[in-house]
Amino acid sequence: MKSVVLPAPIHYELLMQLLERHTQSALDHYPSQRQQLQDLLATLRKATLQQEYLEAECRRAGFNIEYRWSIHHSEPPALDTPNGRWDSH
Repeated sequence: MKSVVLPAPIHYELLMQLLERHTQSALDHYPSQRQQLQDLLATLRKATLQQEYLEAECRRAGFNIEYRWSIHHSEPPALDTPNGRWDSH
């Protein structure tokens, strides 16, 4: 079965948490930049959903999803779970 390599979902979560927890508070008194940050967060949320749709389509087509934590091929896949989500167990 052919594999499709995608970023590990935690990448999106990490970016969103960093922006929401640290960047957002630094921009409290800067409405223009704060709006740009909100737009960026919305784009990341859309990207997360788009990747989920792509994963579902690939699975329906019979592909395995291979999640990567980096671009280096020598590293093993970071996660490959039936539901496509990171599992800490």
